[in-house]
Amino acid sequence: MNDQVPVAAVVVMACNRADYLERTIKSILKYQSPLASRFPLFISQDGSDPHVKSKALSYDQLTYLQVLSYRSMF
Repeated sequence: MNDQVPVAAVVVMACNRADYLERTIKSILKYQSPLASRFPLFISQDGSDPHVKSKALSYDQLTYLQVLSYRSMF
């Protein structure tokens, strides 16, 4: 059967280090390819660094999420 249901997601948390994110994504994709349908890859960026966002969006094999937190000035 090729209709495999995902069993778990792989989530990489990122903030402001695009170079480390790239190394991490490449490493995961190297081993994930045969199992991609069972372990989908997500990048969750905490912040707004444009280099991290650009790097994550340059890969078709993953889903990108951006988390922005707003702190109260009180």
